[in-house]
Amino acid sequence: MPSRRWTWRRQFDQRLPEGAIMNVRYRVTLTASERAQLVGMMLGGKGAYRRLKRAQILLAADAGSADAEIAKNVAVGTSTVYRTKQRFVEEGLERALSEAPRPGADRKLDASDESLLVAVACSAPPSGRARWTMQLLADEMVRLTVHDSVSDEPIRRRLGELQLKPWLEKMWCIPKVDAEYVARMEDVLPAQAGVETCRRRVACRTCTSRCRRRTAP
Repeated sequence: MPSRRWTWRRQFDQRLPEGAIMNVRYRVTLTASERAQLVGMMLGGKGAYRRLKRAQILLAADAGSADAEIAKNVAVGTSTVYRTKQRFVEEGLERALSEAPRPGADRKLDASDESLLVAVACSAPPSGRARWTMQLLADEMVRLTVHDSVSDEPIRRRLGELQLKPWLEKMWCIPKVDAEYVARMEDVLPAQAGVETCRRRVACRTCTSRCRRRTAP
């Protein structure tokens, strides 16, 4: 049954442009009792560290703070802020405070994810940033894919294999990775899981050869 807090609205077809907010906006509106519960948790310092972090996120979101501001003040990634808000809206307070089930936590990036990763790494970084960092790339992959979370380790490893170093070099071959780009990429790449190697080569070779030697001045 839809929650009373179900106030999100879709921006476009399950994808979002680089540098924009998530494709779905979740608005956190706490009841008086929920707010009192969270404030009590914070004042008493009761609960696991991550649970307290989520309480901070929800209180800040309820106060109207932007995701980026919350992430900075709570010292978490923007994807963590987004997912906490999402779980609150869709599943309620207790689920938002609890540790998310992790059956997919160890899922690796598939071929299309890796192709998208390379495209993002070869695009212009978010406004105000000189280069992509591992955390920025991880957050962007969460935004552009169905992954609930993405560790920076598989990103670092895959880019290392391709000799791409967006945190050291400017690799702006692709001006913008947006919804249209993602949709066209999915149309071009084969869907069969058995052709992953081919998919990697088709999507990565052009960008890799053009970008990886473009060092920053």
